[in-house]
Amino acid sequence: MWTLLVDGWSGSLLTGLWLIRLWRLQLRRFLILNLISMVIPIVVGWHAQHVVQVNERAIAQAGNQVQTWELLVLPDQVVNTKTSMHGSGQLESHQRVSFHGQPLTNQGERLHHCVRLRVQGSLTPNQPASNWAAFDSQSFARGHGLSGDLRITKVAVVQQVRPPTIAAWFHEWRARELRRTNQLPPQLRVYVQSLLFGVRTADFQATSTGFKRLNLIHLFSIAGLHVYVLLNLWFFVATMVRMRKSHAELGAMLLLPLYAGVAGGAIGLVRVILVVEQRYWAKLGKWSRSGLDYWAFALMIFVVVNPWLIGQLGFQLSFLLSFTIFYCQKTTNVLKTVMLNLVSLPLLLAYFFEWHWLSIIANLVVVPFFTVGIFPLIISNYLCYLIFKVPIWGTEPLLRWLTQVTDQVASLPGVLPFGQPPWFLVLLLVGTTLLLIENWTWKRLGWLLVLYGVSFLIIHYPLNGEVSFFDVGQGDSILVREPLNRTVTLIDTGGKPNFFARQGQPTVHLAPTMTIPYLKSQGISRIDNLCLSHQDADHIGDLTCFLKTMEVKRVLIPWGMDRNQHFMHKIRPELHNTQLIGVKAGQIVPGTHLQILHPYHPGLGENQDSMVLWGQMGGKTWLFTGDLPKAEERELLQHDPQLRANVLKLGHHGSKTASDDRFIAKLAPQVGIISAGRQNRYGHPNQETLVTMKRHHVRLISTQTAGMIRYRYGWFEFRPKFETKWKDTQHGSEPSN
Repeated sequence: MWTLLVDGWSGSLLTGLWLIRLWRLQLRRFLILNLISMVIPIVVGWHAQHVVQVNERAIAQAGNQVQTWELLVLPDQVVNTKTSMHGSGQLESHQRVSFHGQPLTNQGERLHHCVRLRVQGSLTPNQPASNWAAFDSQSFARGHGLSGDLRITKVAVVQQVRPPTIAAWFHEWRARELRRTNQLPPQLRVYVQSLLFGVRTADFQATSTGFKRLNLIHLFSIAGLHVYVLLNLWFFVATMVRMRKSHAELGAMLLLPLYAGVAGGAIGLVRVILVVEQRYWAKLGKWSRSGLDYWAFALMIFVVVNPWLIGQLGFQLSFLLSFTIFYCQKTTNVLKTVMLNLVSLPLLLAYFFEWHWLSIIANLVVVPFFTVGIFPLIISNYLCYLIFKVPIWGTEPLLRWLTQVTDQVASLPGVLPFGQPPWFLVLLLVGTTLLLIENWTWKRLGWLLVLYGVSFLIIHYPLNGEVSFFDVGQGDSILVREPLNRTVTLIDTGGKPNFFARQGQPTVHLAPTMTIPYLKSQGISRIDNLCLSHQDADHIGDLTCFLKTMEVKRVLIPWGMDRNQHFMHKIRPELHNTQLIGVKAGQIVPGTHLQILHPYHPGLGENQDSMVLWGQMGGKTWLFTGDLPKAEERELLQHDPQLRANVLKLGHHGSKTASDDRFIAKLAPQVGIISAGRQNRYGHPNQETLVTMKRHHVRLISTQTAGMIRYRYGWFEFRPKFETKWKDTQHGSEPSN
């Protein structure tokens, strides 16, 4: 089921081979059971997909109009801060949606209970990721049963209501306990809220950086080890009070589902509880079942209840690792940890694109320490705080020390920028690793190493090149990559308009979620040329982020921009081994076919000083003009009357200050690329520009309606064409392949 949903053709191929294998082995009964076990989830999954699509179409028909909505909100599903309010709730139509808007200041305390909000706002469907390799919020929302996103402009009524169900009462209790834990010291609070209640706060994201890089984040995911620690604690207490074993087991059967609700229903937690519950029920009924049967039935329950979870990494890792444990039952704990790391590696590469070789050593050391020491200590602190109102002395320094050590180890050299293997290779890598675990031979190890080698070569030495326009909202960022990754050039970085914020103000970077994941997925850790068209923050606001996280050989800026002291003050501390080069018309971008056509005179990096690049790639000629105004466009034609381009990146995001009529007529582009933010306050692209493009028969593709735009060319691209992340119905661009 997972292979069919995640990667259709390879999943269908592997499923077909598996069924043919069963038929050839004449395992007819097992074959029928396999078919039934596949048909039921597929039918249920199709029905769930149909329901979600109907709900999303209904939301889309609302047309993003401001309306009045009734919203039932549970107290542990809303976050109300000084600057914003966000969470999830249920509409009168019983659809669950996420929401965000202005904070409640005078009635915020009511959010500690179940409330019914009457709000004004616009409801839109959840959008898929607009860039390849970026986090897919639509898939995440579907996995959590959310049909849309409500942008609240005004809260008219806040009405406290009694919990409508027993489950809602548990949500109130959970919210009350979370408020109680807010009084704990910072590090202890993060550990208690994440481990016991399954809450991921902003403090958790800041604290867990080292754990993420070392692949230790599963320790915070309410995994099986937490359940067994709690069970051991329960049976210890039952023994102390002389409770009969059968009664203690019955109590565990009743308490475990309640804890699943208290902990937020994390996938790993629910999976373990389902397995444990099956064991207890089988013991009561005197049935004989294997652990693998319990695992398979838990998988079926998940798929039937919520098929959308299949596409989430947490689901995939939880069931894959628990399945692997059956192969490692007779091995030592050290070898088991190594095997679990090996079998999870293909999935981690598929989602995170890199691997730290110290992660295996870190798991060997930290997992036992966490199981035996940290988790019992966290439970003891929580109970101690409930009874005595103070945590255990020494816990906070210990947790700070643990965080500092993991951060320091994670910062050591050893990160392998592998890239994202194709899904069919991910499946082959997982299968080959399982075969190696089942029966270790040099031949199987050799095949595994060959598969990793092939994956690495495919990613790092691609036979195709590309010109890609990232969707960075209101801004520009363009990747020009030659076949075999001979040179990698990035034109502008995108960014929010806070690059020149005052000292002390936080800078918000878009690159870590929009552009850098795609570069890492392509195995790119080095940028040969980072060309900055001019100084505006929507073009270079994320420059320092690239300089900090990637190897950048050269930063090219327009002639004279190094005299801009404010710009130099921002980037000088981050340059290190990066060359800063001022360029002017007549030069070539080092190692590429990109020619610099502008500027002709030194400037400070204003719009009129924009760096203009022209090049020939993939059988087409390309022109990138930054925010060059109309007067400078006409000046380009005066210097080069023969200038032509098949593809034009429209200047200034389609503003009427660029795309001069005579310039477009002389240039004669076939395709125009617009990089602008959706519903931006500037009204880009301007209607005057659109009329000009239509008059000259220029086919437009916009990141507003198409998301990321990519043109691939090379030895195996027989008919290179533009592909877009979304289907651009407005401008008629090609859908994503």
